[in-house]
Amino acid sequence: MDLLINRNTLLSNKFDNHSYLWFRYHKLFLGVLTRKGRKLWAIKFFNEVKYQLKMKEGADPFWIFLMSMLKLTPTIILFPLRLGSTIRGVPMPINERKQYTFAVKWVIKSLRDKNGSVTVASVTQALENAIYGEGIAVEKRNEYSETGKFNRALLKFLR
Repeated sequence: MDLLINRNTLLSNKFDNHSYLWFRYHKLFLGVLTRKGRKLWAIKFFNEVKYQLKMKEGADPFWIFLMSMLKLTPTIILFPLRLGSTIRGVPMPINERKQYTFAVKWVIKSLRDKNGSVTVASVTQALENAIYGEGIAVEKRNEYSETGKFNRALLKFLR
């Protein structure tokens, strides 16, 4: 009996470390997907994405989703600053909540087509590619961070 209790507490502690992140990303993902009051559609869509991830990768979709989102989280935000006739992005650090929001929005916005719709296959492919450091969302993150590196000198103009 003690062995069972110890095993359950170990598993619950392992889950508690990442449960907040799972809840946060899950909630944000559904919020970004929901448009025009279609919450039930967003829940079905997300469940289908989890099922497809499980079938393709053969692992727990919780970990696949969490790892891909952690790889996509940015560390800086580009604050717009007008210098002359151009608008430049000045890098500013952001808190964790905004990091999660940006990661989810990048995935969904990069996959929307002209009509504003997203397919299950495109989302699962983007999440799989993010684990391996490939895909549209990873390119967006790298481009964002490189722009921030180039514009570090502009920080003196913000004060």
